[in-house]
Amino acid sequence: MCTSVLYKNQGFSYFGRNLDLQFAMGNNVIVTPRNYEFKFKETDSIQSHAAMVGMAINADNYPLYFEAVNEYGVGIAGLNFSGFAEYNLEKVEGKVNIGSFELIPYLLSSAKSIDDIKKMAQDINIRAISYSDQYQASPLHWLCADENSSIVIERTKDGLHIYENPLNVLTNQPEFPSQYYNFCNYLHLTASYPDNTMAPNEPLQIYGTGMGSNGLPGGLSSVERFVRAGFTLANSRAKATDEASLTQYL
Repeated sequence: MCTSVLYKNQGFSYFGRNLDLQFAMGNNVIVTPRNYEFKFKETDSIQSHAAMVGMAINADNYPLYFEAVNEYGVGIAGLNFSGFAEYNLEKVEGKVNIGSFELIPYLLSSAKSIDDIKKMAQDINIRAISYSDQYQASPLHWLCADENSSIVIERTKDGLHIYENPLNVLTNQPEFPSQYYNFCNYLHLTASYPDNTMAPNEPLQIYGTGMGSNGLPGGLSSVERFVRAGFTLANSRAKATDEASLTQYL
């Protein structure tokens, strides 16, 4: 169960995710310094790149990043997308052919903004290859963010998709467009005290705070988490201090 958000508050921006699994993955905080050579399975290595830090498995001195942020403030998180992710079996001439485990280091090597990510992603062919027999390719989609905005990258059976993400949240299945339109089913929710639209001629009383959120889904499914995180993110309020913003984000 993964949930990732970009939280913005009056000049402060925070990007991250949780990783709720029933088993340990062996991941640790990994710093990749500038110009540490990234070798890729099917495309040229990158010897000159930005520094980055994130959570990763150290596989023979190769960082298999779950998520990372580079020195320019661009971040990417890979979230489970099983049942929907479908990588290309074939190499494509004229494209950058990379495995899903290589996407984060490839994009963060030089991207300084989300606009850079969009341009780079257009030339990518995500291949159905694994790092090794021990580390098989995971079915993923990705939330990419800078201080201002975020996008979602998905590779499904009908190709590569790049979606603008004004909600700045991502969970798991199904595809992002379906998650977005399901979000519209909760337009009646409000962080304010609700208006009496059910029986406007009856003096119904508000008996507690938070009543405007009645109907907010409370389950653990990815669809419910998407709505809940999106609602909370859109209605979060904090003072314009780093401490207040960080506390609200957590």
